[in-house]
Formats: sequence, structure tokens, C-alpha cells
Amino acid sequence: MLLNWYKKGIPDKDILIEEKSRFTIENLREAKLIMDSLNVKTALITSDPLHTKRAIKLAEYQNISCKPSPTKTTMYKSTIPKIKLLLYETFYYTLGEIAGKN
Repeated sequence: MLLNWYKKGIPDKDILIEEKSRFTIENLREAKLIMDSLNVKTALITSDPLHTKRAIKLAEYQNISCKPSPTKTTMYKSTIPKIKLLLYETFYYTLGEIAGKN
């Protein structure tokens, strides 16, 4: 789904969206395939602020040269869901670091 990218001056043709994946690592693998097929060298990783750090580490593990661009807002509005997401992200980030996969 394209949001109003044109309001930010980005033409639709310059926005690539991967739609096959269900999980971050799958998304990054598919994105890398698309990038390689188009000879794209860098990416902007846009995600929920609590997810961005792990997403960047996973992208780097896929050899994607990238920069973070966390969203200004989150879909998690109340405290309990935010805490759950933070615990989830912290757990999997730490697990990846221990396993050497982040």
C-alpha cells in the first residue's frame, strides 16, 4: 500500500515494496533479491521505533547497506502492547547477538 509518498517528493516509481513475506527476516531476504536484481546498493529501513534496531541488524546480516528511518508513531498505543513489543524485540535481538545472527 502506497501512502502519499508524492507529498514528500518521492515518485512512486522509486518506491519498492516487497509483499511476499510475513516476518522481518523473510522481508529482508526478499528485499535483497529485489535490490540485487535492480542493482540497488542501499536501502532505507522504515519500521516501528521499537523494531528498528533489530531490523537494521537483520538487514546488515543479509548484506544490505542501509540506514534507519523509524516511524514517528507506532501502532501500539497503550502501555501493555508497547511493553510486550519491547520485550519481544529485546529477546530476539539478544538471541541474535548470542547466536551471531544479528
